[in-house]
Amino acid sequence: MVILGIDPGTASTGFGAIILSGSKMKLLRYGVISTPAGRAAHDRLKMLHQGLLSLFNLLEEPEVAVEQL
Repeated sequence: MVILGIDPGTASTGFGAIILSGSKMKLLRYGVISTPAGRAAHDRLKMLHQGLLSLFNLLEEPEVAVEQL
């Protein structure tokens, strides 16, 4: 099972993905999706959307946990 954790934000959204196999965990990837300051909110949200879609496609249907704002 692949689990993707997301720490949401408009300026930057952090993420980390692990794979669980029995009682073992392995880090798959982690990083930040950043958006440039000064851009309109709708542009920043579009950039975050595209970045998250890329992650979902790469990780092939992960379970997702999102931190509360």
